[in-house]
Amino acid sequence: MAEWKVIAERAPQSMVSYVTQNDQMTVTGLEGAQDQTKIQKLKEAVVRGDKVFNMSGGEQLRDYLPVGEIARQIVRLAMMEHDIGVINICSGEPVSVHKLVERWLHENNWKIGLNLGYYPYPDYEPMDFWGDSSRIDNINAPE
Repeated sequence: MAEWKVIAERAPQSMVSYVTQNDQMTVTGLEGAQDQTKIQKLKEAVVRGDKVFNMSGGEQLRDYLPVGEIARQIVRLAMMEHDIGVINICSGEPVSVHKLVERWLHENNWKIGLNLGYYPYPDYEPMDFWGDSSRIDNINAPE
């Protein structure tokens, strides 16, 4: 089996991973892997006792997976003994940033208001961005 190299990059609010033909895996935007992710900033605001969390309008659509699921998928792909080409590790399901933040609040029983629209939408980032999970879904399908 080829030696695998993992390179972490920060891609704002995205969770997409792929494997290239030369056995190099790139993982972008892992929540929990960067100190300045949205969930980390939210947690810090809750711990500080902030009354509100400032964010954009939250209408951006993104693809999120928990770090544990991404790791499980990477290990599964790394253990395959044949060239699988380029694979998106993603849910394939768009979720709005607002709904994602609401879900984190609920899952962690955090009490803080959301100040939607405080930050403008960045002009360098697409409003809608999520992965195509068809290949990873086929690989993970029960045989």
